[in-house]
Amino acid sequence: MLKQGQVALIHQFHGFNIEGFYGMSRVSAHLKQKLVIVMVGVALLLICLGIYINNAQARNNNTALANWTNDNLVVLLTMTIDTGKGAAVARNKIPDRISDYRKSLVRWAALPYKVVVVENSGYGNPFQDILEKSPHITYVSTHIPSMPVLGIGYGEAQTLKYAMERLIKDNSVYIMKITGRYAPKENLSEVVNILMSKKPEVLLKVLPNDLILPKRSEWFVAKRPFYQEISEDCIHTCDERKGTEGLFEAHLHHLGDTKKGVIKTTLRIDIVKTRTGSFNAPVSWI
Repeated sequence: MLKQGQVALIHQFHGFNIEGFYGMSRVSAHLKQKLVIVMVGVALLLICLGIYINNAQARNNNTALANWTNDNLVVLLTMTIDTGKGAAVARNKIPDRISDYRKSLVRWAALPYKVVVVENSGYGNPFQDILEKSPHITYVSTHIPSMPVLGIGYGEAQTLKYAMERLIKDNSVYIMKITGRYAPKENLSEVVNILMSKKPEVLLKVLPNDLILPKRSEWFVAKRPFYQEISEDCIHTCDERKGTEGLFEAHLHHLGDTKKGVIKTTLRIDIVKTRTGSFNAPVSWI
């Protein structure tokens, strides 16, 4: 049986509603409007404060990322404008290759990374208009030894050797080699985050579901000593006549597997749409 005080409390509870919550039953309509306006204002202020804090954190993160990248990363682009006779590439017309490389360089010119470009056929510099506005890009065109009978890997290895001997001499920085026709649609932040957080000795790209070529070389990251090793190894042993085991990719991943700090990733980098050199096929990611 309920006591008198409990009955009174129940009556009071049954009379409670949203107006009762704010005491609206005893407050003028004018004061109700003011309370609502104040509450909305406080809510908006909290939302704006949250946005400001998030933006400040994002700016700090971006600044840290940019500072680390500037001190610790060099992008190395390899190019061949004149493939010459005997090269096993489908996209072999010089104007097409220049067009592909121009598209790539325009994008790299808009990005903040330090870039070194080695054009290995000695064709010259048809990109002066882009490069003169891009002090962060170093471009060198020189004739580097190639042996078409051994395949693309031999020339690639000679190009890497040249770059390490002449252009990149800091053993402490990460070097991200990318095939010169490719440029990221956005940026390299996902790669940089892996480098910053996990500090790999070597970062390699794999496509496990690719039955033809699961080990890739469109891009990879390592430091100068690794590049010196892979270039010397491939110059002496890369030979596409041996099949897949004679490819640059096979030697690259085999050497990577000998390093304790190797990381293999399936990370997909969206790129400015272009065409592959080997097959002249459209490509939008690497």
